[in-house]
This record gives sequence, structure tokens and C-alpha cells, in this order.
Amino acid sequence: MNIMPQNERRAELMDRIDTNLSNYHDTLMGFGKWKIIEMASKAAAMSDAHSYMNYRGFEESELDFLLQFQNPLEIMAEGWRDYNQDIDNEMGFAFDDIMRNKQDWLESHPLMSDAASNGLRRFMDVDLYDFLGKIAKKVIIHYPNDWNIDKDVLFKAPMSGEPEDRHLMWHVCSTGTHIKVERDVYIKDSGPYGYMTDYHQNDPDMFGYYIEVLRRDDKTVYGNVFEVGNYAEHAAYIRQTALPLEYVSLTYTGEWGENAGKTIMVGRNSYDNDRSRLMSKSGNVTHIKWHPAREDILASLLSKEHTKRMQYPIGSVESHLQKISDMLADVRKPPEQAVQKPKPKLDDKLRGAGKKTKAQEAKNNDTSRKKREER
Repeated sequence: MNIMPQNERRAELMDRIDTNLSNYHDTLMGFGKWKIIEMASKAAAMSDAHSYMNYRGFEESELDFLLQFQNPLEIMAEGWRDYNQDIDNEMGFAFDDIMRNKQDWLESHPLMSDAASNGLRRFMDVDLYDFLGKIAKKVIIHYPNDWNIDKDVLFKAPMSGEPEDRHLMWHVCSTGTHIKVERDVYIKDSGPYGYMTDYHQNDPDMFGYYIEVLRRDDKTVYGNVFEVGNYAEHAAYIRQTALPLEYVSLTYTGEWGENAGKTIMVGRNSYDNDRSRLMSKSGNVTHIKWHPAREDILASLLSKEHTKRMQYPIGSVESHLQKISDMLADVRKPPEQAVQKPKPKLDDKLRGAGKKTKAQEAKNNDTSRKKREER
């Protein structure tokens, strides 16, 4: 039985559907305009469902049901579309139909129980330069200038015309850092995929985070940060989850070459087999973008990842920094030095030698005596 007051549980549901709608809007922004037109009916249903759920007074059993889902807004929107009713004909009928078929929905949609945090935390609206900079300072031994490059990427992200540039993955270890667009990490054999899955067992001091850049001012950049946990396990998860690379788009400057001023699309095989000509003989490449066979499947994958991370408990920055220090102290612990016996002093050596000589003489005398007796 849930003992949380009903008003607090309703507030939790409203917060979750707000996040669901925001994530869905971010997903739409990753599509081209024609794809967005194709998805207009679902977009309208998501908006209608959000409006309806905000003003409906839910009963306790209804809250129990909806709060089991990672994306309760999508449940309402799909139920509304399946019911095929006009908004003027009362969306409540569609919700009643959902409640009559609860088990079907529970078996076919991601549940909160599937999004267990495993001790992972999220850090919301933090100063990225300060938080990530402190982590970098603790972890990096070689190539500390990597962090300055990352700061530049973070600073440019809010001004990018591509919403995906605000969603990044960052990892840091003793030999520096890498920061890449999250979307690209989940495309197999892309450059970012290679960087972020290049984990070896001799890298136990590698830490990873997802970053959502929110805004910047003249001094710093603000955003949300999410732990990835055990990096070896996370790298394996990306390898298992990422979609196959289908083709690559290359954008050239207008300076020189047969592709000057163009953006061209090449299949994965053509890119692999003709990379030298494409990258160095056809013009100056300024931007590379990797593509799976279906962008909508990639968008759905990323949306689920974002929703899952938003369920993590909010963590303490100071506690996390201390955890980093403790983990580093453990994995970088120097090997135990062999216990060396103290060197004997010269007098001790002489005394020891004298004892050995006397013992040997006594042994020799005993041997001689025995031989005499035997004769």
C-alpha cells in the first residue's frame, strides 16, 4: 500500500508527464520537417493527453496504475488515438477503456520497475564548469588540457541550431577526456561510438556521464548531469544497444575540391572503402554525421534513455565528489611493498660468523671422535 498522500502522488504524476512531453518535443526536433508532418497526429494526441491529465482529478487506483509507467503520457495518448474520439467527445471515455485493459498496457510498455537506478544519481541545473571541472581535476593525470577543449564544446552547445548538440556523453580517466554527441554514440562504428566504448580492464579509473546542456552566461554553462555507473558495464551496454551504421553525411567548405560547398551522403561501405579520397582529396570536410537505417528508431531509443535517467534520485554534488575521491584512492592504491628485513650491523655479522665457525668446529670434532671410536 502506498502511504504517500494523494496530492503528492498527483504532483509526482504531473511532473512525470511534463518530462514526458518535453522529451517528446526534443525527439521531434531531431526529425526533418516532412517526418514531423507525418507524426502530426501523435504530436496532437500527446498535447491533448497532457492537457487532459492536468485537469482531471485522478482516483487513488488510477494514480497507482499510471505511476507504474515510465511514460504515462504516452499511455494516455495511445489510448486516445486507439479510441478514435474527438477531444470534444470527452477523453475520459478513452481513459476508462485504458483502465479496463490495464494488464495489456502493463505488459506492453516500460515500467518504472524496469528503470531501477542501481544507485545512480542525477544532478540538476548545476554549474557544469565547476562540477565537471572538479571531477576532471581529481581524475586526470596526463593530458589535462582535454578539459579545456570540453569546456569549449559545452560553451557552444546552447547556441547550436541542432537540439541534439545539447545532449552529450562525457568520460574522463587518468589519460584525459572525450565529449561526444549522445546521438552519435548510439550508432555502431561511428567515431563517437568508438571513443565511448574503448574501455579496457586496465582503465579502472574511467568515469562516465550524460550531460543535458540548458543555458550559459558570460562565465559558465549550466545543465543536468547523469551518472552511468560502472564504465565497463556501460560500454558493453552501448555495444549491445547501438544501431548499425547505414550511411554518412559529409559537409564541405566552399574553398576547393569537387565537393566544395556541398553536403553529400555516402553509404557505409563506400565511406570505408573510399575514405581517403572523400576526406582529403574531394574538399575540406567540416562536419561528419553518422546515420542508422531508420532515424525514428534511434529517436525512440534516445527518448527511452532520457526518460530512464530522469527517474534517478537527485544526488548531492559534494557527496559525489567525495565518492570519486574514495574510488580513486582504492583503484590507484600502490602495490604493497614487500616487507624487508633490517640489514644486520657489522658487529652482528661478525658475531654470527663466529658462532657459525665454532659450530662447524664442534661438528668436525664430533665427526673425528666418532671415526676414532669406530676404529
